[in-house]
Amino acid sequence: MVLLKSSAAKAFCAGGDVRELIGMIKENPAKAREYFRMEYGLDYAVATSKTPIVALMNGITMGGGCGISVHAPFRVATETTLMAMPETRIGLFPDVGSTFFLSRMDGELGVYLGLTGDRLKGEDAFHIGLATHYVPSSQLPSLERDLCELDTPDSEVINQVIQEYSEESEQPFSLDHARPVIDKCFRYDTMEEIIQALTDVGDEFSKQTLETLGQMSPTSLKITLKSIRAARTLSIADAFKMEYKLALKCLGHDFPEGVTKQLVTKTRDPQWKPATLAEVPLAEVEKYFNWEPSEPLEIPDELTYMEYPHLKNALPSEREVQHLLSGENPDAGSMQLDRAAIMTWFETDRMEKPGVTKKVLEILSRKTAVTAEGQLKWTP
Repeated sequence: MVLLKSSAAKAFCAGGDVRELIGMIKENPAKAREYFRMEYGLDYAVATSKTPIVALMNGITMGGGCGISVHAPFRVATETTLMAMPETRIGLFPDVGSTFFLSRMDGELGVYLGLTGDRLKGEDAFHIGLATHYVPSSQLPSLERDLCELDTPDSEVINQVIQEYSEESEQPFSLDHARPVIDKCFRYDTMEEIIQALTDVGDEFSKQTLETLGQMSPTSLKITLKSIRAARTLSIADAFKMEYKLALKCLGHDFPEGVTKQLVTKTRDPQWKPATLAEVPLAEVEKYFNWEPSEPLEIPDELTYMEYPHLKNALPSEREVQHLLSGENPDAGSMQLDRAAIMTWFETDRMEKPGVTKKVLEILSRKTAVTAEGQLKWTP
């Protein structure tokens, strides 16, 4: 077993050293390319490791910090965890394999988070599957001790040990109130349609979201949206390869400008080029995707997969609940599917994991209805 933790009190990992990277871009572009190759290679190694990995995501976990944690089979969040992929704010796009996990999140949450860089606390990360367990930070020393005393790499044993320290947060998911708007407005394939949909809704959440999007690099927004949509049908290896191509194409104006104004001078006023979404045509966005670097990212394809092999370590997803209800889960047999039966099935499937009942009930309340014949039906 590999245990990933931080020696810093406030952060697990706040991301890669993008300020140093900007220096590489200006002085030695080949070194910048090597930076991405090494970072993505490490993230892919975490994602495909045969040895169980436990990431203790205590504190700030952003950007590159997500890359070395969210692909691991065991991801422990605490009340101090703060997760985000804020790359569009600095003229980049959510990378480090994030297009793979964002494209597989419930509804349109992944698109929303990727575009806005919204920050999630530990309870939220656990609710939506970015974390597999929620453990109070005061319990981490004891958990770490028990994990280090294990003499087996058995994932079920590791899961049981972490679960002994896990708790169910009493706080509701912070975006519960906004889920209908997020799913309605972020389902489109162009930024222009998303902006229009948010404008048409016009509630306070939509207005705040529009303000946030207005601060981001227009080019980054369009690349981010297209990359998340594309990653839904890619293996994790191909998602990393796509991101590598995009990263090398993003070393022009907006990325150095964003890092300089947001993180170096901290004037927070980057001058994006182009400055508006209307000035970023589809043909220009396509150029980021339709090219091949002379030295492509080399990662072992034989280890790749289309879905995370350790999904059951986290809370059930909307897709899992939908498959059970529609009869697409072969493990369910011919059980009579009412709400109580579905919740009981997932409680057993997840070994009475804290938070399962709350998550499944929330999904059923939002995504199902009872027909006139008394049958439970999934709703769009």
